[in-house]
Amino acid sequence: IDKLKKGLKGATKEVKDWKTKVGKIGKITLAAGATALAAGMAALTKKAVVLAAKFQQTQVAFEGMVGSSRKAAELIEALTEFSTRTPFSPEKVQEAAKTLLAFGFTVEEVKESLKPLGDVAAGTGKDFTELAVIFGQIKSTGRLMGQDLNQLINAGFNPLQVLSEKTGKSVAQLKDEMSKGLVTFEDVRQAFEDATTEGGLFNNMMAKQSATAIGLFSTLKGNFDQFLAT
Repeated sequence: IDKLKKGLKGATKEVKDWKTKVGKIGKITLAAGATALAAGMAALTKKAVVLAAKFQQTQVAFEGMVGSSRKAAELIEALTEFSTRTPFSPEKVQEAAKTLLAFGFTVEEVKESLKPLGDVAAGTGKDFTELAVIFGQIKSTGRLMGQDLNQLINAGFNPLQVLSEKTGKSVAQLKDEMSKGLVTFEDVRQAFEDATTEGGLFNNMMAKQSATAIGLFSTLKGNFDQFLAT
C-alpha cells in the first residue's frame, strides 16, 4: 500500500509537470500565431495600398488616352469584367488595351478586339500584350507586311492560312498579294475573327484555359487583387 501511494504521488507530480509544459507551449504557440497574423495583415494592407495606387495610375492613364474620365471608368470596368472570364489578370488585359489605344484604336474597337486577340494568345501561348503590339502595327500601316506576318507565324498563328481556307486562294497567292499591299488590316482582323469563332482553331480558347488549374488560380488572384485595389 505504501509503495502504491508513493507511485501515485509520483504519477500525480508528472501529470502536473506535463500540464505546466503544455501550458507554456500553448502560450508560445499563441504568441507566435498572433505575431504571424499581425505580419500577414500588415503585408496585406501594404499590398492593398500599392494596388490602389496602381489602380489610380491606370485610371489617370486611360483618362489621358480616351479624353474622358467617364469613358475611362467605363472602359476599365469592361476590362475588369473581361478579365474575370479569362485566364488573364486585370493588369495584363489593361496593358493590352493601352497598347491598342496607343495605336489609334477607338474604345469600341478595343473592346471588340480583346476576345479574338485573347483567344489566339491563350491558344498559342503568346503574350497578350505582345500580340496586341503586332495587331496594332498592322493597323497603323493599314496592311499586312512581311515582318508582321513572320511575327504572327512565330507566335503560332498564320492569318494567311485562315484567309486561304476562307477565300479558296492558296497561301502562295495570298503572299504575292501581300507583297503588293493588297492584304489589308481588315483582312487580318477578319482572319482573327474567323479563327476564334465557331469552327475556328482558337474558338473559346480563353474559356478552355480558364478551366485549368493555372487559369483558375490566375483568375482568382486577379480578382482578389482587384478587390484589394478598389
